[in-house]
Amino acid sequence: MTDSGQQTADSRQRTTGSRYRVLDRTMNKVSCCLLSVVCCLSVVCCLSVVFCLTACRTVGVSRTANGFAEVSPMIAAEMILDSNQVVVLDVRTPEQYRGPEGHIGGALSAPFDSIERQLPELLPYQGQTVLVYGETSNDGALAAKLLTVAGFRNVVHINGGMQAWIERGYRVVNSR
Repeated sequence: MTDSGQQTADSRQRTTGSRYRVLDRTMNKVSCCLLSVVCCLSVVCCLSVVFCLTACRTVGVSRTANGFAEVSPMIAAEMILDSNQVVVLDVRTPEQYRGPEGHIGGALSAPFDSIERQLPELLPYQGQTVLVYGETSNDGALAAKLLTVAGFRNVVHINGGMQAWIERGYRVVNSR
């Protein structure tokens, strides 16, 4: 090869090497930018998870000051359908439970008057979700509070009781 041919080859190598260095620096910058974006997204995701764990609630479920949750009849009906781990307690009198108004299908009769005496029978359900209802909100809420004090961890009161359940057209079972 002649001197001028060698110079042309050397010139091409320098230009090509220079292009690779520029491309390499550009790729490093792109990699750094991508890494920054990924890190920012990770931080945002972590913050949103922490926020959700501390501030988010299940839609339709409210926690009372007495330590039990309250749900509408609609949410209660969904809970009963979606889970076989839900125990339903009717705290009305035996006459109301067996009467013409009926009771929620699968509900156990645990009249409020005798619920304290029935606690030993109810203890196997302590680790499950216990849906409680009475004739109205007041008697069911008192029973829910009693169960919470007795150590039941996941007590849920049906707001409005049996009256609200029937008013919204949900199914009841009659013992007759």
